[in-house]
Formats: sequence, C-alpha cells, structure tokens
Amino acid sequence: MRRMSGALVLLFLAAAWMAAEELVLEYRFERPRLERRPDGRVDVRVAGCPDSLEPGQPMLPVFTGRVLLPAGHRLVSFDLKTEVPEVLGRPVRVSHCPGLFPTAGAGAEPVAPDPRIYGAPGPFPDARAAAAGVQWLKGYPVALFTLHPVVYYPAAGELQFIPRMRLVLTLAPEPRAKAAPMRRPLADDRAEVAALVDNPAALDGYAPPEAKTLDTAWEYLIVTNAALEASFQELADHKAGRGLNVHLARIEDILAATPGTDNAHKLRTFITTGYQSHGTRWVVLGGDSEIIPWRGAYGKVGDTVDAAIPTDLYFAALDGDWNANGNGLYGEPADETDLFAEVAVGRIAASSPTEATTQIQKIIAYENSAPPFRALLLGEKLDDQTWGGDSKDVVYGAMAGIPAERLYDAPGAEWSADTLIDTCFNTDDTHIVNHLGHANSTYCLKLYNSDISRLTNTRPFFVYSQGCYPGNFVYDVCFAERMTVGTTAAAFAVVMNTRYGWYASGGTNGTSNVFDHEYMRSVFEQFRHNLGLALNESRQRLAGLAGDGSYRWIYFETTLFGCPETALHWTCTPTAVRLAPDQPAGGFIVMDGDDVTLRAVVGTDCAEPVDQPHVTARVVDAAGTRTYTLRDNGEGADLLADDGMFTGRWVPTGPSSAEITYSASAPGLTADQEVVPGEVVERMDYLMLTQDPAWIEPTGGTAVLAGQDDAGAVVPIGFPFKFYGKTYEQVLISTNGLLRFADAYDWDAGNAQIPRPENPNAVIAALWTDLDLTKPGSVIRHRVDGQPPHRLFVVSWLNVAHYNKVGAVTFQIALEESTHKIHLNYQDTEFGDPAYDFGADATVGIEDYNGTKGIQFACREPVVEPGFSLCFMPVVGPVVVPTDWQFWGGDGDGIPEPGETVTMQLTLQNIGTSPAMDVTASLAAVMPEVQIDPAACNHSTLAVGAVAACEFGVILDDALACGAHLDWQLTIECWNEAGDALQWEQPMTLTAGEEVDRITFADDVEAGASGWSHVLDQGMTDWSTVAGWSHSPVTSWFTSAEDNVKDNSLLSPWFEVPEGAALTFWHDYDLETESDGGVLEIRTATEPWTDLGPVMSTGGYTHELDFFLLNPLGRRAAWSGDSQGFIQTRVDLDAYGGRRVQIRFRLGCDLLVGSGGWYVDDVRISGREFRCVLEPDGDLDGDGRSDARDLSLLLHLVVGNLAPGAPPCLRPDMGDLNRSGVLDALDCRLLAARLAE
Repeated sequence: MRRMSGALVLLFLAAAWMAAEELVLEYRFERPRLERRPDGRVDVRVAGCPDSLEPGQPMLPVFTGRVLLPAGHRLVSFDLKTEVPEVLGRPVRVSHCPGLFPTAGAGAEPVAPDPRIYGAPGPFPDARAAAAGVQWLKGYPVALFTLHPVVYYPAAGELQFIPRMRLVLTLAPEPRAKAAPMRRPLADDRAEVAALVDNPAALDGYAPPEAKTLDTAWEYLIVTNAALEASFQELADHKAGRGLNVHLARIEDILAATPGTDNAHKLRTFITTGYQSHGTRWVVLGGDSEIIPWRGAYGKVGDTVDAAIPTDLYFAALDGDWNANGNGLYGEPADETDLFAEVAVGRIAASSPTEATTQIQKIIAYENSAPPFRALLLGEKLDDQTWGGDSKDVVYGAMAGIPAERLYDAPGAEWSADTLIDTCFNTDDTHIVNHLGHANSTYCLKLYNSDISRLTNTRPFFVYSQGCYPGNFVYDVCFAERMTVGTTAAAFAVVMNTRYGWYASGGTNGTSNVFDHEYMRSVFEQFRHNLGLALNESRQRLAGLAGDGSYRWIYFETTLFGCPETALHWTCTPTAVRLAPDQPAGGFIVMDGDDVTLRAVVGTDCAEPVDQPHVTARVVDAAGTRTYTLRDNGEGADLLADDGMFTGRWVPTGPSSAEITYSASAPGLTADQEVVPGEVVERMDYLMLTQDPAWIEPTGGTAVLAGQDDAGAVVPIGFPFKFYGKTYEQVLISTNGLLRFADAYDWDAGNAQIPRPENPNAVIAALWTDLDLTKPGSVIRHRVDGQPPHRLFVVSWLNVAHYNKVGAVTFQIALEESTHKIHLNYQDTEFGDPAYDFGADATVGIEDYNGTKGIQFACREPVVEPGFSLCFMPVVGPVVVPTDWQFWGGDGDGIPEPGETVTMQLTLQNIGTSPAMDVTASLAAVMPEVQIDPAACNHSTLAVGAVAACEFGVILDDALACGAHLDWQLTIECWNEAGDALQWEQPMTLTAGEEVDRITFADDVEAGASGWSHVLDQGMTDWSTVAGWSHSPVTSWFTSAEDNVKDNSLLSPWFEVPEGAALTFWHDYDLETESDGGVLEIRTATEPWTDLGPVMSTGGYTHELDFFLLNPLGRRAAWSGDSQGFIQTRVDLDAYGGRRVQIRFRLGCDLLVGSGGWYVDDVRISGREFRCVLEPDGDLDGDGRSDARDLSLLLHLVVGNLAPGAPPCLRPDMGDLNRSGVLDALDCRLLAARLAE
C-alpha cells in the first residue's frame, strides 16, 4: 500500500522497459492547481512536487525521478520526450521566491523578482529535465533526475503544463561495474530500494550478491562508552526481548581498533563493517557530542555559510568518504557526497547514566504503551506575511485524518507557553506534535529549557519541529536534549534541526515546510512508522533537489534524538471502514453516453489500509439501477494499485437526475456509505463551421460593465438555452471577451487552451483575453431580438481596449433560441499591436461545464480577421462530415504530386442523431491547375454512425509547383426524415508533394575534425576531439576552462541553411558560474559574427558573465555553471534560410579558477522542404508502358554509350528501380524481371 489519503495519486510509473541500450520511463502528472494571491501573483501547486526555491526566481513545481540503473550498465546520457504542453493561463504572473529566511527569527529583506528572468521571453526553466547524479542505496545505483512539469514564459506571462513526460536513458554496458560491497542478500534491503525507485522491476536483473560472510548478529547496534554501558544495556535487553539481534559496542574499543583519519571516520568505518558483515540495520549513538564523535558538513544558503553543520547522516549514508577533494570540508557538492542511507541512525544525547536511563525508560514505556490516535499542530507567526498555521494545514493533509488539536498564531491572537503546557502537554492526551516556528538552541515550541521542568505528562510524546537550532547537540544542553534526556516527562523522541530551518516569506512552500510535509507523508501515507526509516525515506525523496542550497542544508541537519527502530503506533483498533467519494463530485453534470470515472478513497478509521475491502458504486439514472464493483488493482481506469483509490466506469443514460451511492465494507468492520447526487443531460455535441459575415447591429439594448476591468454581470438570456445538453436561463457576461454560465464572477483574465478542467468552465469565448472597459467609450450591450421561437440573445463588446490600453476592438456573441446555435461575429479585431491583433493572444471556442469537452478554433493565433464569423451548431438530426481521405493511383506513394492523375477516396460519416437520406458529396477545385472528374458521389442512406466512401478523380497539371496548396471546396447535401434539405460546405486545403526533413549538415564527431577548425586567441589549451565522454559514443569536441584569460573558438565548416531550418547540438559544460562561459555565434559571407542567444528555443544561455576579471565575453549572456550532463540546445535559423553560414562555439575564461570545460557533440542543421518524386516505373521513353525498348535504353545508359536518336522525352530517373540514386546493373535485372512477368 503506497498511498491512502484523500488526494489523487500525483504521479505514477506508466511504463518502463529495456530495448537495446535504452531505458524508458513514462511519468504522468496530476494537473496543477493555481492559487491566486491578493496581489494577483499566482502560486503553482502540483501535489507531491515541491517548489524550486532560488531567491528572485519563479517558484515552480519540480519532481525528482529516481531510476534504478539496470545491472551491469552505466548511464551515458538522457533525453526527455514530452506531450505538447497545455497552456494553463495567460497572462499570469508567477510568484517569485522572496528569499529563504531562517526560522530563528532573524530579519532579512525580501528579494525582488530577478529582472533577467521576468523580463526574458523564457522559457523558465530552460530545461524540462536535468540529471542530478547517481546515488547508491544498499549497493544499488539510483540515477536522480529533476523533472519540471510546469514551464513559465515570463515576458508573455504564459504558463504551460506538460501532463506526460517520457524519460529516455541511454545506457552502455559497464564491464568494470562499481563493486557493490554494500549489496546484501536481505529482503528488507531490496524492499527499501523497491519502495524508493520508479522502476522496481529492474531489481529482478540483479543476481544475488556474491557469497560473503554475513550474519545478523548486529541487526540493532548500540555504540556508547563504558560509563553509560549499564544504562544502555537496559535498552539492549528490551530490544532483544522484541526479537532483535542486539550488539552493544564501546566507543573506546572502536576508536582503538578501527582505522580512520579521525574519530568520526573510525566510527563510520565500524558501522560500515557492521552493515556489510553483521546485518546492521539500526544504529543508536549512545552519548552526547563529547562521548560519541560527530561530523560537521558544509552548507551554503545564499550568503550564509556553515562549514560544520552537525549531521548524523554521515553515520547512515556509508558510500564514499564525504571528502573527495581532501580539503577537510565534508559534504561539499564537489565531494560527490552519499545522500542515501544504508542504516537508520538515532542519537540518545546523554552525558550521564541518569540522562541515558531517563530517555531509555521513556522509549520503553512508549513502546509498551497504547498512546492515543491524536496529533497536536503548533504554528507560530514567522513574519507579518507568514503564519505557521497555514503550513500546518498543508502538512495535515498528509496525516490521513488523524484527530488533531491546533494552536495557531493569528493576527492579534497568539498562543502561549502556558496554554501549551496546561491544556496540551500535561493532560496526557498528546501523542504526535508537529511544529513550525522560531527557535534557537535553548528555545522551541515557545518554551525555554527552563520551562520543561513544568511538564508533568506521564505519557511521553513525539515531536517533529523545523525550528532553528533546537537540535544543536554540540551546544552544552540543547532544547532537544532537554526534552528527551533531561526530564522524565516531555518526549521519548524528537526530530529537530542542528542549525537553521528555512522558510519562504508569504508562503507555505519553504524548504522546511517541504521536509516537514515529507516526513508526515512517510509516516501516514507510506506507512514508514519506524522513526529512523521515516527520516531516511522523507529525505531521500528530496535527494534530487539537495545538490546545494537550502535543500542540502536541511538534508544534513535534520536529526533524530531517539531510537530509530521505535515505531509510531496508537491505540486505535479499527472498527469501521471510512469512504470518501472523489469523482464525480457532488452536484455533478454528465452527458448521456459519456464514459464517467467512479472513484472513492477507502481506509479504516485508524488511517490504515483495509484488509479484504469490497467497494461498490450503485448508480440510479434513466436506465434504472446498476451496481459497479470498484477496484484498486492498477488496471483499466485505476491509475495505481494499492493506493487506497478504488475506481470503476459508468456510462450514464439520460436525461434524468442521477444518484451514486458509494459503499465500502470489510470483514469485522462497520461498513460506510456516501451518496453523491447529480444530473445526466441529453447528449449534445457541436459542429464548428465558418459562415458568411453575419454582424448584428448593436442598437439599443442594455449597457453593462462600462468603466470596469476584470468584472462580470449576470443577466437573463430571455429564453431557455441549451448548452452541452444543460438548459440555462441566465448567463454571466465577462469583461474579458466571454460568456460564462455561472452565478457569480471570479477572475478570468488569464486565457488558456480549451477544454481544460480548471475554472472557468461552461464558457463561450469570443475573444478571451485580458480586456479593459475603463477606456472612455468602451461598453458591452446585450439585448434580445426577434419573436418566439426564433429569438436571438446578442451580446456585443464595443470599442473595448486591451488591458495595456492598446487600441480597441468590437465583436459579439449571438445565441439562437430554437436551434441553440452559437454565433461569433467580429467587426474589428485589430488593436494596433501585433502582439494582440487578430486574436494573437486570445482564445476562441466553447467549453462544457466540466472542462472535459470543447471545441477550440484558435488559441493565441492571429487568425480572427475583421468580418469573420463562426458558428457552433449543435449536432441534432443528420450531420454528415468527412472523417478521412487518402489517395491512390499515380506513382502509388499515396501523395498527390504535379503531373499525376490520382483517385481521392473520401470517407463520410453521419455523426448526427438520425439517418441521412439521399446524401450527395461534391468536390470543386478553386485553382486551374487541378481538375476533378468525377466530381460527385451519392449514397441513398447513411444511418447514425454509419460511414461511406466517395471517390473523386483528381488530375494535377505538371506545371503545378511542388509544395503548392491544393484548395478545394467540399459540399455535402442530404435530407432528414422530416423532408428538410440540409447542406454543409467545407473548404479543404492539401499540399502537392511530401514534406520531408532536409539535413544540410550533420556531424557526430566520430570522423574527427572533418572540416572543423579552431582558433586559440588567448589561453593555453585548444579545442580537440576526445574519446570517452560524448553524447553519442564515443567522440566529442572538448576545450578546458583555465585559470587564466582564455578566448577559444571552434568553427564549423560552411554550410547552406534550408528554409525553416533549426540547428541542434548536445553539449556538457562545467564552468565557474558567472566567471567562465561559452557562447554560440554565426556569420555569413557578408555579415560579421552575431550571437545566436536570442533565437535559442530550448537549452539557452544560463547566466550573465562578469567582466571585472577580464573575461573576453564579460557582460554577455552565456552558458555557465554546471549543466549536469549533456543537454540539447535548439536554435531557430529562419532568418538565415537560403544562405551559406558558419557557426562557432566560443569559450571565454577570466583570470582565476579553472573548472572543468565544455564538450560539444552531435551538431545538426535541418529544415523542412517539399519533395515531389515520381516512383521509378521502368518507362524510360515516356510512352506509357515498360517494354523491351525501355530495357535497351537502360542498358545503354548504364554502360554509357547511348546511341544518337534517343527519345526526346527520355526519363532516366524512371530506370532507378532500386532507388540507389544511380543507374546500375541491378536496375537492368529488375526491369528484365518485371518484363518477364
């Protein structure tokens, strides 16, 4: 069971397979939730995806992918393939990270949005995925990747969502694979790996570890000194009595007998031996910092640096030595620090036998007790914009509904230490305490060390806090020690920070908030009840973000003061099943014949999985009563097995009211039932048609919303109007160019693609963008025209400006009473700014009440011309439409080309609700180079849903240009059952020829320099080809970054740029951030070198380079920092189409600090062109047949002695039957064989 809360599963692995040397994983993400702040900024939330938190940068969700590399393979490179992004909104101002502030209460000035990002066209981030290194967990290599399902284009204010990503890993055999001494033949080890990675099936490829001496005598390892040994023997006896194999070791003996560079290293080596040879899983460090060695790790957040953050992770994550560069600073990013824990570690920070006994007896008492199923949430004011209670409510969402008491600070009302002690701690009904607030080494939970003596509770509790410094065990007596070893009351265990916690002002998404949420998620959703396992897993899920900064800082410092094997438990014998309907929601509207997902969340009243559940949904609709069994098996509609989400399918029948009764039962438990009412409406789909201009003069009527911006008015339609099957009597008119079937206005200035589930739904969008009626003369008028039953409800936006006060436009929406047609008419769509003219930033279309059905004419495309009219016609009665067409004949390739005579086969379908009689389809060409004969076909009857084929003869003149548009008009006529004639006209545009890639340059560097050259203007080392590190094996270009001024260019050969071309290449750089960097430039024969940064669509520049240390590229945008592996950059070369150009990769370095270098590989120039090629048919003389004369001509052409008198229409290309590009003996044999047949 992986999840059992009321939220949908965030992401799951849909597929993972090996093919050749590739591993492919597909991820699907739940749609983001957009939360608007009072100032208009938007927070983007994807459940389970924490935010990227770099001060000044947009805060966007990021997911860490964890991929187990297959046995015997190494990662060479990766690629990301994505669906076409969905636009979530535009214009949108995404909230930036205002800075990370310590929860110690120290003041700091918020950081403003970074103008280099918010003023740029984007995208941000420029890479949708990045490699975050390979970590080793219990001897298994796990590659980490950060995935960005939401991308932001700041200058345009556009937010895009990528619902599905496919991560493609290129692998290579690793004959000298890293030895895996940490891999043990223990089922628990494999289970921990399987629970962490996205592709657990890859474990099956790992053979059992080589035979080694392994016992489990040290399963539970206690390390203490001689003075405390007797006290810890009580813990050892207790654990042995619970079935664990316990080993108690003296630190004096360890330090005397174990090699190491210092005492902490010796202790780590000893624990490693226990892990490898004696099955160690749990480690208790029995003593304070003066007894048990401790390790300090390097951390840096902004300008805050701590070279020695006390961390017990050093004794848990046992790969490597944490000091790879030998500079004595442990855990630096350059040290390739191990972040995955092989063992679970807890510290009992006692300085005396009395202190040790105090906490040990509380641990034993807790493990032998039946504590209440209850939590206490403590939230403090962090600053004037940030309240800890808001964060606690987010965390509580991951706590499976445990009964909880809350003490939250609020404006003008803050809780006190007295309240906490008297009404919570000393009442003995507190069990799990979760806290966010200010703290220091001797203060936390609004208590000072001296206040703890006032606690009298006899039931010890557990505390998780993200305050600053309360776990600073290298201090004399820190708060965590006072709560655990310093009193017989208070806590049996705490998890606290040894240094600063970090929050983001004004939000609930700071780094401390994220770690807090992940710990509770591990306990309640992943069922990691052991304190140490919950700590390990919650950190490891965030390892991909812990490369540096605040995530790395908190990763190191979060420390368990207690026994890691102790499991949180509670007095809660399940008595009942708890069911929460998830989909559809109460008050649902669905359409007759829809495929509807039924989903409910099921668990026990103790927040545990249900054993042998039976879950059903009884549906009552127009068809009567039907009962469906819902399943949680990961099949069909169910996204993920064993996540507590039970799913089924229902096809409603209507129209009628409907009711869904969800029921869940299990042996020995009281069943639960919930009823969800809703409605089934008649099926109503739409056909979108263009029509002749149909502008209705907006005289008279009622004026609304004049002088307003971002506002709406609810008005009566004047007659019942059906929209997607539901009948409405009123509609909301929005200033922003749309009608909404809603009761009240909410913000809708940010348009998006439709359909989409997010609000607004049930919309008719004529010109949906951010419009503004505050301009004098701007107004919206509505009125009802005509007489029943043929009335029109007309809404006209007149002289309406764009939000930036540019220009003004005029358009309208008209609703027909009897036919329920929707008309969109446009009189003026030109604002006077190309960014907005003709719908360039607007959405046009319709969407239903659920956001699942809709028709979009355009989204941010300048295609809405003045005088244009559009009609959305309900599909009622017969509606015959073309669904497919194909060509045959000609040269047989299915592509109409100049000079060919082909047959076009058109497929028609009746998508309406009644039969179509006497159906005629006519095709007319609107260009003289195309003739059609026959031009019509007939079918007597087309039943509902039936299809029929029509064939038209198409003759294309050989003077027609390859790639020319073929413009035709299709007319379909039929009769309905009532004897009414119906007609539809549809323009059709095809292309003569096939659009293909034209590659004018491609180099994978495997052939060496191959026309490339290089220039070293300054520096010591030049570009060269190197083997062993590349995107496509095995060679790439490389130049090193130097600790002196360098200007080094790699120049391509000259090449031709086709029309619509793009340049792509792969590169990997590790350069001193903002000091060294690389750029890409281009020149023509007549134009000097020009930077290509402005036309990079993906993988663009990352930093602006400094100048004061004399970098030749100073003050320029460039690639700088660490790309973390090969990334792809794409450059649009439209401006250079048809010209010969040369490009150069140019590296610039400053005076100081050389770091890494720059690799470049797989450079390619390609464009699109149309190709019209007649398939070779052996008819060389052009007389319409292949015969002996053609064979004779071919033989003469092959040997090169074609006699005089060759036919004037000789076509040698018709003899290249093997399509080799040349005429050869094989062509002669093929033609001879064809003639023999």
